[in-house]
Amino acid sequence: MKKPIVIGSIVFAGCIIVAGMFVFRTKFVRTTSNIVPTVTVAPKELLVWDDPAGFSFKYPNDLTVNKHDEDTKNYAHVELTSTGHAGNIIIWAKDTTYQTVAEWIKGDATVSAAPSVDTTLGLKEAKKLILSGTTKKMITAAIDEDVLVTVEGDMQTDEAYWTDIYAGIVQTFAFTAPNADADTAGQTVPDAGQFDEEEVLE
Repeated sequence: MKKPIVIGSIVFAGCIIVAGMFVFRTKFVRTTSNIVPTVTVAPKELLVWDDPAGFSFKYPNDLTVNKHDEDTKNYAHVELTSTGHAGNIIIWAKDTTYQTVAEWIKGDATVSAAPSVDTTLGLKEAKKLILSGTTKKMITAAIDEDVLVTVEGDMQTDEAYWTDIYAGIVQTFAFTAPNADADTAGQTVPDAGQFDEEEVLE
């Protein structure tokens, strides 16, 4: 009589242990499978470009800057490129006879048909334009003392990448006192940080 009771007790205890392990394993797997790993992206270090033509802006340190010394026609021709992303951003400073950006848009056939919105560039009244074509291009333009200053972004195949950088350059853009010494253009390292998001024309 005692032997069947002992065997039954062992079987019962074994069933409880197996059931407990199953419940524990199920809860543990579900809990761990719901954990989403967090990826921390280190903020890009920003450099400052201080141009003798009379402006400055911040840009990520992984970009390459070409100030096109061979261009003797314009006050500034600063091109930013990336080794890993197609596209570029160019900051121009050119002589103009237009008194306002609105007049420039109407008089320049290359941009007259592009939609534009009011904005600011370096605290000056400006226009933001989108040029549609083979690739998307963005232009933010302002006039500073008979000089047309434009920030032009050619997004090509990396629109998301360049749109963020473009917004950051426009946000940090500032007009400064022009410097006659063209060799003073350079970079300095400010505090590391990321650009804030800016509204972008769709």
